Amino acid sequence: MTTTVPAIPSRQILPQLLMGAIWIYCSVYAFEGVIRYFLNMFGADSLIFVRDILLLLPTIFLFFVQFIRKAVHPAYWVYLAIILLHGLVFYLNFKLLSPIVFGIKIFLPMLAGAVMSRAIMQPSRKILLLVLLLWVGSAIGVWLDKYAVSFPWVGMTTTIGDVEVEISKDWQVSGDEYRAGGFSRSSLYISNLFPLLALILILNLRKRWACIAVALLSLPVIYWTTQKGALLAYLVVIGGIAVWPRKPIVTLRPLMILFTLAVILLPITLPSFSLSQGNVGGFSNNSFILRVEMMWPEAWQWIKAHEIFPFGVGLGGISSAQQIYARSEMNAADNLFIFMYAYFGLMAVVYLALTCWLCVRLPNAMPRKEDTLAVSILLFIIAYGCVLSMLEGQMAALFA
Repeated sequence: MTTTVPAIPSRQILPQLLMGAIWIYCSVYAFEGVIRYFLNMFGADSLIFVRDILLLLPTIFLFFVQFIRKAVHPAYWVYLAIILLHGLVFYLNFKLLSPIVFGIKIFLPMLAGAVMSRAIMQPSRKILLLVLLLWVGSAIGVWLDKYAVSFPWVGMTTTIGDVEVEISKDWQVSGDEYRAGGFSRSSLYISNLFPLLALILILNLRKRWACIAVALLSLPVIYWTTQKGALLAYLVVIGGIAVWPRKPIVTLRPLMILFTLAVILLPITLPSFSLSQGNVGGFSNNSFILRVEMMWPEAWQWIKAHEIFPFGVGLGGISSAQQIYARSEMNAADNLFIFMYAYFGLMAVVYLALTCWLCVRLPNAMPRKEDTLAVSILLFIIAYGCVLSMLEGQMAALFA
C-alpha cells in the first residue's frame, strides 16, 4: 500500500505570490478612494477587505511550508511573540478579543514586509517600474485633486458593521489650503505612501538626473497634501542623503539617533509648555499645538487609567481600535512613541532602541543600496512619527 504525501510548493512560488500580494496591497492603498467609491456604488463596501485576505493567505501558507522545511523566517516568531504577549495584556485589561484581532490585522503588513524585506529593498526592474507607475499616478491624482477636479468620492462615508467609515476624507483647512489626497482616501494616506515610493526610486534609479528629478518633483506633491510632518521628514531624509551621497550612512546615522530621541521625548516634555500659534508660508502650527495641549495629555491620561505597568494597555490599546470598545474616548495618539507605549508599554523603548541600533551599527564604508534604503525609510517613519502614530498606517507598517 502506498501513501500519498501532499506536494510542497516550490521554494519560489509562495514568495512570488506574497510579493505580488504586497504590491497589490500597495496599489489598492494608492487608489483606495476610487476603489471604495465604486464598491459603495454597488453596495459592496466590505469587499475592500479582500486586499487583506490576499496578503494574509500567502503569508500563512509560506509559514507552513517553511515550518515543514524547518526554515521559518524569524519574523514569524517575533510577530507571534509580540501578538501573544501584548494581546494577553489587553485581554487581561478588558476581557475582549475583537480589539486584539484589530491589532493583529494592522501589524499583518509589517509581518509580510519583514518576510519579504530583501525583495522589497532590492526591487527588480518590474517592481521598480510598478513603483514608478504608482509614484506618477499618485502625483497626478494629488495635482488633479488640488487644482483641477472635484473628485466625487471626497467626503463620502459608509457603514461597515456598526462603524462609520470615511470613503475619502473632505479635509478643508483655511483659505486655499485644501489637503489634497488624490486617488487615495485622504492627504494623510498619500503622505504615508508617496515619500516611500520616492525614496525607493531615488535610491534605485540608475541615472543620477532621474534620481534628482524624482527627489525634487516629489516636494510639491507632498506640499500639496499640506502634511507638514511628512514634508519635514522627507526633507530630513533627502537632506541626509544629499550631504554625502557616496556615504549617506554617515549623515543618516546621527539623524536616526536624533529623531529616535525626539519621537520619545517630545510627547513627554512638551505638554508642560505653553506654545504660541503662528503661520509660516501658508502653514500654521495649530495642529501641532493641538497635539501638545490636548491630544498627547489626553492620550497619557487614557494610558495611565488603563495600563498594566510596565506592559501598557495592550494590543489595540489606543487609536482606531478604540472604536470597538471605547468610542467616546478615542484618541488618535498622533505620536509613534505614545502609540507604541499604549500597545507595548516600556517594551516600546526597547523596540525603538533596537531599530535605532540596527541602523547605527552599519559601517561607514560604501553601503549596499538596500541598507541605505532601509535606513532612509526607517528615518522617514520615525521622523514623521513625531506627529503621527505611523505604525497604524498600512504603508508605514509594511515598509518598517
